[in-house]
Amino acid sequence: MAQAGLHAAFGYQIQRIVPNERYLCPAVMFGAILPDIDIFLVAIGSIFYPISVSEHIFHRSFSHSLFTIMIVYLVFAIAAEWKKKPALKIIGKGLVLGILSHIILDTFFWFREIQLLWPLPFQPFDIWK
Repeated sequence: MAQAGLHAAFGYQIQRIVPNERYLCPAVMFGAILPDIDIFLVAIGSIFYPISVSEHIFHRSFSHSLFTIMIVYLVFAIAAEWKKKPALKIIGKGLVLGILSHIILDTFFWFREIQLLWPLPFQPFDIWK
């Protein structure tokens, strides 16, 4: 969570690469911070488990997974088609770009493992090992 500013700044810089669409930049910035929501789950889980166990279960798991990225995009794409609002698809694309940038930054600048393929029973990914 201490890197939230770095993630938001990186998400803001992505606007130079991607096309200028109305809701894209705010969605990318929000998506870049969104995976750190697992910190709140660690706090709630620490009520029931020791903090180390809670951190192992919740931190950098579902919110840093490639499957979560696919689910987020699919939900927004289906909602855009169902509600006939193409802006929802743009928001979904922005969230996915932001979450992906967050995962990339955590992979290279954080020296801990990330469960990229959660919930599959594979070893967590750690580029520094």
